[in-house]
Amino acid sequence: YSYPVKNKNLLYFYLGGVHLALFMGYIKGTKARMLDHIRKYKVKEILNFFMIGSALFLLVNLPYFILSIPNIFSVIHGNAFTVRNAFLMKGGQWKDYISIFLYFFNNTFLILTIYYWESTNFPVRCFFIIAFIFNLLPSIMVAARAGIFGLFILLTFSLIAAYFSGNLKKNVLKFLLIFSLLFAFFLLYSNFIALTRTPTSTFTAQNPVPGGELNKDSILFRVIPKYFQPLAFTGILYFSHGYYGLSLCLKKPFIGIAFGAGQSMFLTRNFARFFNFDYIYYLSYPFRLQLEDNFSPSFWVTAYSWIASDVTFIGSIFVFFILGYLLALAWKDVSIKHNPFAVVAFVTLSSVIIFLPMSSATQDGSTFVNFYSVLILWWVTRTRLVQRKAQRELGLNI
Repeated sequence: YSYPVKNKNLLYFYLGGVHLALFMGYIKGTKARMLDHIRKYKVKEILNFFMIGSALFLLVNLPYFILSIPNIFSVIHGNAFTVRNAFLMKGGQWKDYISIFLYFFNNTFLILTIYYWESTNFPVRCFFIIAFIFNLLPSIMVAARAGIFGLFILLTFSLIAAYFSGNLKKNVLKFLLIFSLLFAFFLLYSNFIALTRTPTSTFTAQNPVPGGELNKDSILFRVIPKYFQPLAFTGILYFSHGYYGLSLCLKKPFIGIAFGAGQSMFLTRNFARFFNFDYIYYLSYPFRLQLEDNFSPSFWVTAYSWIASDVTFIGSIFVFFILGYLLALAWKDVSIKHNPFAVVAFVTLSSVIIFLPMSSATQDGSTFVNFYSVLILWWVTRTRLVQRKAQRELGLNI
């Protein structure tokens, strides 16, 4: 795919800057002094606490889950296009504010159960399987791949954390087999959706971006089997076309920042509604493209554009330095093995970085609350004040 980017030098210069900042932040984090995590966390109690929150999350969303079951048959019969459009027309009304806040508990439970799998009991494992299926099926019901991809990332980095911290020893081959099967399912399902998400139930490789081109002489057309071309080309499109939107945002003259409300579609819309301040849409680069350039909301603009709406593009470079720094600290905390919330932070931050070419990790209410709740909880449990309190409880000298 090629896109009508007219400011390539500026785009490449900016991307080079943010990725360098991300790398330098990570290096800085690896050299940071670590606190002595001597506190002994009660893993069983923590898992039970978040399992209760996850159960409430499933209960709140159960009506949506039941009502959407018939959609599975529509998707199976090749009507993914119709099902997806019907869901979008509803505007995701099943997501109420209670569900938004409970998503954090559900997500944390899934990560920690995978991480501590070998030390969990049978009831916890059974509920994990139920919760995992419950989180997986809604994406199938609405013919969406993002939810499945997100769960796949969660599973991948939770297993990585468990393996390198020594928590996964006995069931390595079993988890590799399950991981391989889930990965194969994701690929086959994604390919199936690409084939059936068009009204004609056929797939034709094309570039939907206005002015974009598709190189049909590419070696990929000859190397990739025709049946799997929908998967390959839609995957490439997903990870690449957002940079075109970013290039358009970089061309926009500066008119102000959104002061925290521009990093997320959820925040921007709610800010405008609660404060009756529609001008906030012009301070958000993605919404500004839609208003001024008639840019389609179905196209992504990368996470960089959303973050720049709050801190400017120059300021976003420092944000990514901090992001890399936090990722390194989380990974170091994971390797120490005593802070379970560092595991959740590591998985969450890794997911944020993978989604950078597509969109912001705080795009909707659930992911916004989850992201900041995870960071706050992790940071609070690793502060020097908390560690010194633990030392005093153990009767150690400070």
